[in-house]
Amino acid sequence: MYFYRIYEVSLNKGGGSTVRQLTNTFDGRTLAKLANGRAEALSQTQMRVTWESDNDPNTLGFLVRRAANREQLGDCGENPGTIVAEVSAGEVSVVDRDLLSDTVYYYDICLVDDQGNTLRLENTFAGRTLDMDANGDGIVNAKDLLWILNSARKDANSQEVLIEFALDWTTKVGQ
Repeated sequence: MYFYRIYEVSLNKGGGSTVRQLTNTFDGRTLAKLANGRAEALSQTQMRVTWESDNDPNTLGFLVRRAANREQLGDCGENPGTIVAEVSAGEVSVVDRDLLSDTVYYYDICLVDDQGNTLRLENTFAGRTLDMDANGDGIVNAKDLLWILNSARKDANSQEVLIEFALDWTTKVGQ
């Protein structure tokens, strides 16, 4: 088994360098990659984020992060974006709520190992929430509102979802 430690080396203009340790020592199993990160629109205001895990016993959990563009996500310690969820090692899915309709969101997944180290394990992936125009006719109308209300009935957080739908619909209709 191999052990790793990550350092940051900054080169100074006048010569010399500065070295800073970024992580504690961790074993090679921590570097195992996740696969198949996916963001799937559930509604106009919700996205389901899923991924696969290798179920490494040294994995404590995962951080699911979101941003409005790819550049806002980087290494787990820098450019954190918005942390959508912190989940335990056995979980491989979260629902991101209170999003804007017809909007692209970017996600990535960070592994947290049993030593407290974080490591970005998934390249950035994206998903788009559903449009308010549910029937695709280019007009947000009563039919669309009925579709939205029907969708909200199936959601455990329906009151919050309806408020988000109403606010977003008002914004879309006012455009």
